[in-house]
Amino acid sequence: MFYILSTLNITRVELHKIPTDQPMRRPKNPSASTVLWKVFIQHIFQAVAALSLAISIRPPPDQLPKQMESWPVILIKLAIAAILLDTYQYWMHRWMHLNRTLYKYLHSVHHQLTAPYAFGALYNHPLEGLVMDTVGGAVPSLLLDMHPWTSTLFFTLATLKTVDDHCGYSLPWDPFQALFQNNAAYHDKHHWGKGIKYNFSQPFFHFWDIWMGTDFDMAMEKLKPKHYKGSVSSGSDSDEDEKDERFTGNGHANCNGTMHVNSNGTPYMNGNGTYYMNGSRGGSKFNGHFANGNCGTTTPLRRSPRMHASS
Repeated sequence: MFYILSTLNITRVELHKIPTDQPMRRPKNPSASTVLWKVFIQHIFQAVAALSLAISIRPPPDQLPKQMESWPVILIKLAIAAILLDTYQYWMHRWMHLNRTLYKYLHSVHHQLTAPYAFGALYNHPLEGLVMDTVGGAVPSLLLDMHPWTSTLFFTLATLKTVDDHCGYSLPWDPFQALFQNNAAYHDKHHWGKGIKYNFSQPFFHFWDIWMGTDFDMAMEKLKPKHYKGSVSSGSDSDEDEKDERFTGNGHANCNGTMHVNSNGTPYMNGNGTYYMNGSRGGSKFNGHFANGNCGTTTPLRRSPRMHASS
């Protein structure tokens, strides 16, 4: 469906295409035909593994319960299973990023697709697919003693959600994206160069990212400049005068300019500033963060990041 949408080039749909800071494919990235072939092999591999596991641990068909579980029981089990699967996949996924060997030989295969699309949702190394998807889905099913039909429903929902998370579109009428904050727009950021160490949660919820500080948007929000009280010190802007005696009284700074944050999270400002300090000597330095546009501060000296501004 998502492939058809992308080929039709419907303006109303393309408006919801998720922007990315990466090209669709780089020279070393796999072609679409390669992705389709390996995903097909992946499905065969996982189907055989799952069937073998089911045969080895499940009772014979004539001993299975003939009556399905009630819908309230099914819904409760599906909700618990989603939490269990998310927990398993978050920590396995994060481990594959933190462990260089696992990332190099296993998980990097999936990240060859810098701009995800639906066909590439399960484009993984076969061993990763077995550990992450087959085992990850089997664990909740076994722990909750799911009826085979409930297990089938759970696997189907998890697979559809995974494909949807890689579709490349943020569609307002998509039920998965409307119900879950962990959606295509959320997971797409994980495939960005700057987001690869964030948004590990998959496929349903993102509570682990929030709890563990790996939510991309929350992490970027912390790096944004904030308007709060800072402090002023005396001395010139030159490196030689870096150890000049600091101003110990109250100071006030008025500035006009545009705030930026570099890759290290250090704020800096392009613009002009006028500084008023009691007992200041030499040039001026401002300790604290600037807000975008106009800003001012009056406060005693406090320990905070120091940055330079033209005066």
